[in-house]
Amino acid sequence: MKENFEGIGKRISKRMNTLNLKQTDLCRITNLSKNAISNYVNDIRTPDTTACYKISKALGISVEWLLTGEDSHEFSPEEIDLIMKFRNLDPRDHEEVRALIEIKYKRAMNNL
Repeated sequence: MKENFEGIGKRISKRMNTLNLKQTDLCRITNLSKNAISNYVNDIRTPDTTACYKISKALGISVEWLLTGEDSHEFSPEEIDLIMKFRNLDPRDHEEVRALIEIKYKRAMNNL
């Protein structure tokens, strides 16, 4: 079965816009060249495996979504945004966030 990987550049651009990132920011985060990022964003080239991995991690998206526009995890943009924010917190703050989520979750489950 032949996969169609059209639209990768649009997906990269869309996610960069959501995160308010420029191509130079993505270059810095991924350590990929300006030329490579430009080629990917403009759908001139399809990123190789390593580039897909780096871009997906930098943008907080799955490689699957980057390549196909589909995601079996089906995270909403809001969920992805929260995950990215969590990842950028100081590790000492992670436990506080987890505790708050646990409190909110238990409260919601008790109200069912």
